[in-house]
Formats: sequence, C-alpha cells, structure tokens
Amino acid sequence: FRFTEVITRLVYIKELDRIAAIEDRSNKIHFITPENGTVVGNPMKVSTATERKTAKGMIKYMGPKNSILLSILYIPDHNILLTSSNDGSIRAWQISGSTYVSANKFGSNLEYSSGFYTLYAPSGQLSMCWDPINKALYTGQNNGVIHKWDLNNSEKPIDQLEVDTKDPLFAAVLESLNEV
Repeated sequence: FRFTEVITRLVYIKELDRIAAIEDRSNKIHFITPENGTVVGNPMKVSTATERKTAKGMIKYMGPKNSILLSILYIPDHNILLTSSNDGSIRAWQISGSTYVSANKFGSNLEYSSGFYTLYAPSGQLSMCWDPINKALYTGQNNGVIHKWDLNNSEKPIDQLEVDTKDPLFAAVLESLNEV
C-alpha cells in the first residue's frame, strides 16, 4: 500500500499497537503496524454528522455524506479516538475488536451510553489536544480561536480563547507541568 496524498496526521494507539494515519483531503483513517508499516484491514471511513441544530433549536437532518478529516486525536483516559471534520463536527470512536465504532448516538445530539456528545464547532477544527489533568479538550480553528470542551457534558464549547493571530492553528500541544 502506498499513500497518494500528503499524510497530515499520525496518532499512535497503544491499545491496538497501531498508528492511525489520515491523508490530506481524505475521509479515511488507515491503521498501520509500527514495526513494518503494513496497513491493517480496510480503512475506517468517516461520514459527517447526520444532523444539525437550527438557530431555533430544532434538529435538521442531513443525509450522510463524505467529510474531509482535519485532525485525529487518541485519548487514552477514555480509550477513544476523536475525529474533526470540515463541517465542524468532532466525533468520538471506541474500540470494538480490532476497529472503531461510533461512540456518539446516531440521529441525536443526546449523550450515548458512553457519555460522549458529537461536538459542533462553528468551523472545522484543524488541531486537537487533550488536557488529562483538567479533563478538557482544546481545539484550534482557522481564525486563531481555541475552543475548550467538556466531552461528557456539552456539545458546544464551554470556553473560547482568542489568540492574538488570525493565522490557522494547525498544531496544539499541551504538556503537564508535572511532566516537563
């Protein structure tokens, strides 16, 4: 197997002993063995969320369509893989055997039995990082805004940080002061 586009994100998943990779302008996640780079199984295809809330709070259903993955993040604390797409959705995926299945309830913004919401940002989130101490997700978008999320209690950001830049935030790194 050979990638045909630029590989934009790589994430190591310890529980699977696999590297998850996404290519530029792709809606698929490829899983690769770290020992020799062999692609394992079929790629995981990610579709956009099938719903959106209107300004009046009504749920508007949209047919499933392919999305472009912008970022992926593995959160060991919850054993989930997060994906952010060009439509502004951030979805959670849980391990099922040797692959991932949605951890968000299909057809609803309400929490699933795992407790994760489909998150909705105003635009695609280019980068994501997890704060294991405060149990918060931080995401960066193309206008220099950083959103803070609570995965268990809200489908919308709980806080917003305005960074003094209008450049896209492609990478976010958060390290615990205890580990530095």
